[in-house]
Amino acid sequence: MFQYAFSKFLESIGKTDVVLEFGFYQYIQQQGGDSIREPLLDRFHCEYRTPEEPMPVPGHIVTEGELMQGIFLDDVIFIGDWQDRELVCRSEELLRRDFRLRNEYITPELQTLAEEMLKDEHSVSVHIRRTDYLNPDNREKYVQLEAGYYVNALNTIADRIGKKPTVYLFSDDPAGAVRMIGNSCGDICAVEGNAAYQDLYLMTMAHHSIIANSTFSWWGSFLRERRDGITVVPKRWFRHRPDYMLYAETDIRL
Repeated sequence: MFQYAFSKFLESIGKTDVVLEFGFYQYIQQQGGDSIREPLLDRFHCEYRTPEEPMPVPGHIVTEGELMQGIFLDDVIFIGDWQDRELVCRSEELLRRDFRLRNEYITPELQTLAEEMLKDEHSVSVHIRRTDYLNPDNREKYVQLEAGYYVNALNTIADRIGKKPTVYLFSDDPAGAVRMIGNSCGDICAVEGNAAYQDLYLMTMAHHSIIANSTFSWWGSFLRERRDGITVVPKRWFRHRPDYMLYAETDIRL
């Protein structure tokens, strides 16, 4: 999603013939890498082009640290995650339109739950990412968010809104996530059985958000229908990159 947002930034500054190349995803899966990530832009109303044939060797290869030089060049391949809040915000309204889930993926049950969340002014989406974050490599890479972070975040929102919120819990391990935060922070609805893009759609329907150090729930809060809601974020994302920052000034950092 960040790469798509970056492509829209390039188009906004006059770049033409912008294409998205998805070969990286196939490559890492073939190498036994991260099988969670796959291009799913076609589930949304995204408008983009892919190369019609194998891409020729470019005149220039630009990585994230070289952006300011790269935007003035032609015949360029841009390589990177492009996780930059400022670049995303430049195209916010367009992205809100493009990242609407297509109707064929909104089941009657999904629609009912979305309407329930949107109607409940005390609804909060809580994202707890567990399975892949618990492996040794990711434990070394990411700050591990414990139960205290989520309980503190829920209590903070409860203090702000004057009552315990209705918790809609999203996790790759719902049972473990429920055990992690307990039931002392409000009514909990563990959302299960959906594809990731359907969970993302539901996250945007909550009035408030408690995100993990994960771009999945970051997008869920950024695209939220209720822009005036409360967003709680972890102070640190990575263990060894304290300068990594995707947050808005209004986000509550715990």
